[in-house]
Amino acid sequence: MGIRTDLAMEAKALWEKSAGKTTKLAGRERERDGFAVTEVHILDRRGEAALGKPAGRYVTLELPPLARDVRPAAEALAAELRRLLRLQPGQGVLVAGLGNEAVTPDALGPLCLRGLFLTRHLIRHLPEQFGGVRPVSAVAPGVLATTGMESLELVRGAVRHVRPACVLAVDALAAAAPERLCRTFQLSDAGIVPGSGVGNARAALQKRTLGVPVFDSVRQAVRETGADVSVAFVPAALAADAACEASEAGIRLVVVIAEHVPVLDMVRVKAFFRERGTLLVGPNCPGIISPGKCKVGIMPGYIHRPGVVGLVSRSGTLTYEAVHQLTAAGLGQSSCVGIGGDPIHGLSFVDLLKLYGDDPETEAVCLIGEIGGDAEERAAEYIRSSRYPKPVFGFIAGLTAPPGKRMGHAGAIISGTSGRGEDKIAAFEEAGVTVIRELGSFGSVVAQKLL
Repeated sequence: MGIRTDLAMEAKALWEKSAGKTTKLAGRERERDGFAVTEVHILDRRGEAALGKPAGRYVTLELPPLARDVRPAAEALAAELRRLLRLQPGQGVLVAGLGNEAVTPDALGPLCLRGLFLTRHLIRHLPEQFGGVRPVSAVAPGVLATTGMESLELVRGAVRHVRPACVLAVDALAAAAPERLCRTFQLSDAGIVPGSGVGNARAALQKRTLGVPVFDSVRQAVRETGADVSVAFVPAALAADAACEASEAGIRLVVVIAEHVPVLDMVRVKAFFRERGTLLVGPNCPGIISPGKCKVGIMPGYIHRPGVVGLVSRSGTLTYEAVHQLTAAGLGQSSCVGIGGDPIHGLSFVDLLKLYGDDPETEAVCLIGEIGGDAEERAAEYIRSSRYPKPVFGFIAGLTAPPGKRMGHAGAIISGTSGRGEDKIAAFEEAGVTVIRELGSFGSVVAQKLL
């Protein structure tokens, strides 16, 4: 008969004894205020299959036997919980107490709600007294046998109404070792499958199943989540209004993905943003990514790796190719920003060079430009005049384009003697930029200089 357990640390130990180390798992042991802490990270689908649990982090904290004063343990547990959640001030929490209150071994979830200080209603009705308190609400969904509904269905309904930043599900767990009873806590960011430890699994409570909150306005989203970045996935005709709504709601950074946004619309947006101190990326761009931290846009995340190379590009597709080559060459990226190829756009090469210059995680910068405009010449002048402290690599696309013919982006057009690729390359070289002349050698050239 197989041994059932909800504890990832036990599942990992059982798996290592029976199946061998054939999958990607990570784990370590440490201490927190004198208490033993075990971490198990399930990294991929093979790990999920081996341990029978979804990918994610599982943090287990164990109390010593016969501990009478639980306050130190509670403080240690709270510290681990803060580390796992990383909530911002003002972000709301919904606590779901899972289980059957009428059955003692399964009553932990509902009983824990009795000790909570619930604040959401106080903040809504008495904002002067409780405006600085975190909104906390709670629900005890019961079990299928007593409600006729899955716990997931009831919690999901509460999430859609309350729209918390986090759902904290509390449930009694099954353990294989008797000595762990009543003295073991497990925290996880992978969600929970009620009843799985005793072979009676119900619908999972996870980020995927609970869904993403949907707000009626950007102002409401900012008020309830504390958001400070917005990305506009709307048609070109609606992009200006969407961007201005975000700025008016207090958003600090707006990314506009759409292409073919009317020039006059973008003139209006830039003037509106300038008055409010809002930063703009795009339009006609793939967005921003800091690998391993955050993605705001449409770039394929799997080709990126955390590292020390900062990248700025007018072209989305060339960004992906350059990143793929950098990653294959063993060079990760600190951040990648697509500034877009339209004549009127937000952050420029110079703006990003300044930011990367001040960023301690960025050791080198790659610029991917193209024909048309003078953005690359301005970047070269800034690099030269500022004696830029970090190595810079540059690539110019569209060298074979005939004058007067637009190539891809609205801004990629040679007009008279303006915007020629040869002039951009000459400006880069004069400024000390390492010019990459063939796209296929992008990764190897950068690697030769940095590795």
